Formats: sequence, C-alpha cells, structure tokens
Amino acid sequence: MKNQLYTQLLEKDKKKKFIYLIGFLLVLVVIVVTLFAFGSNMSDIFSFHRNEKDDSVTQNKPAKNEPNAISTISIIVADVGLNHSILEELGNLPKEVGFAISPYSDQVTKIVANSKAAGRDTFICIPMQPYNYHYNDPGPYALLDNLSDAENQNRLKMILSLASGVTGMHFDHMEVFTTSAENLDAILPTIEESKLPIVYYDPDGAKRLIGDINKGHMHINTLKIDIILDNELEGQAIRNSFDKLIKRTKLYGDAVGIIRPYPISIDILKEYLLKFSDSHVEIISPSDALVRQGKIDRAETAAETTKNK
Repeated sequence: MKNQLYTQLLEKDKKKKFIYLIGFLLVLVVIVVTLFAFGSNMSDIFSFHRNEKDDSVTQNKPAKNEPNAISTISIIVADVGLNHSILEELGNLPKEVGFAISPYSDQVTKIVANSKAAGRDTFICIPMQPYNYHYNDPGPYALLDNLSDAENQNRLKMILSLASGVTGMHFDHMEVFTTSAENLDAILPTIEESKLPIVYYDPDGAKRLIGDINKGHMHINTLKIDIILDNELEGQAIRNSFDKLIKRTKLYGDAVGIIRPYPISIDILKEYLLKFSDSHVEIISPSDALVRQGKIDRAETAAETTKNK
C-alpha cells in the first residue's frame, strides 16, 4: 500500500515538474520572440538614423575629382588692414588671392578701391561673438548674443555700409553667434538683401548657417573654408596645412584656405604660390570658386561686379 502511494506521489511530482518545464519553455519562447521582434525594430531605428546620417555626410561630401580634371585652390587673407606695414606686400600678391578686410581698419575704403582696380575679390569681416568671449573681445561692432535683434541688425548694416563695393562677407572661424537659430533669424534677411555671398568655416557642422538658409528658402550664396592655414603659427605647421590643401584639391577638385597677414604666413603663402603650378594646381579667385561649385553663374558675378563699381 505504501509502495502504491509512493508511486502515485512520484507520478504526480513528475507531472508537476513536466508542467513547470512546459510552462518555463513557453515563457522562454515568448521572451525570445519578444526580444527578437524588439531587436529588429531597434535595428531598423538605428539603421534609419545611421542611413540618415550617412546620406547627410554623402550629400555634404564633395564629389571626387575626375582623372585629369583641373584642381583649383582659392586663398583668402583675413583681417587685412590692421597692420599697415604689410599692405604693400599684400598688394603684390596675385589678384586671385582674396582679402577679408577688418571693419576696424581705417583704410577699408582705400583697400576695397585698390583691390577692385586690381581685379581682386574683397570681403568684409563681420565680428561676432567668439566661443571665448570673456577673453577675446571681438570689438565694438560685434554681433552678440546679449544684444537685441534690432541692435545686431543695425550693427550688421553699419559694417556693410563701411565696405561698399565688397565681393562678400567673411564670418570668423572662432565665432559661435551663428550656432543660434534666433541670431540667424535676425540677420539672414539683411544678408539676403545685400546679395553678398558668405565665406565661413564650420568643420564640425555646429553652425546653423546652411540649414537655416535652406529652411528659409533664401538666396544666399556661401563658400566654405576647408582649412585655416596658419591656425598654428609655426613654419612647418603652416607648410603641412598647405600640403593638406593640395591633397584635398587633388581628391575633390577644389579647396579653399584662409590665412592671416602675419609675416611668416605671407612668406609661406608666396612660397606655395610658386609650388602650385608644379603640383598642377591652379589658383582661382573666391568668386571663381563659387562659379566652379555651381553656387553662382559667371553672368551673375559679372552683374554684381558692374553694380558695385
């Protein structure tokens, strides 16, 4: 009798364990299926964002240069006009080298006039709030975050009035003013009205300039600087930057560099102007770079040049 009872209990225990096992397996299947479905969705989500990012990079990345195509370089000298002693030397540079003139120079009008007579592109520097604002004062004309929209608009109009006849405007590489949508909303209409192109530097894509121009369907032409050639004021470092500029134009067909009017910078610029032809690189004006990139056509350039005379 005891053996029979023991056998029945053993059978019940086996059935219970079997039911538990089946239940565990069902739960495990549900978990696996759920994780698989969730993982697929997450994969799709991540894949979407990754593809979206890749598309953006592909769209912004220049097309590679065709074999035997002309490689071009444009150079702009920034902050021209603050050092009078180097103006004559700058004036002897090839006319394809553009000048970005400081609005704090007392010779803005003269530099613009002389450059125009030589067929040289000129840009007016627009002082803006830099990232290290408390240590780097951009001066009394600067567009600042803490000013009203009206005041920033007035300052921009005043700067442009100082430089009648320039080819365009230049935004300094250290500015953070254009990272704000509100700031851009305040000044972009004035820029569009001026019909002047913008030369700017934005290696990390942190500035909202291009996105807001496209968003507002504005007709504002832009020329992006690829390399600041004398970010480090040391001879070999500057030469390395020029070599990178040449490599870039060989790869993509065009490149734009900016340099400041320090004696060492200008000496190395002149050294590389001679090397460009040996490297089968053609130096062109910033205006021609805009034409080459399809931002404007040559007729539009001619019309604006005639208008500003």
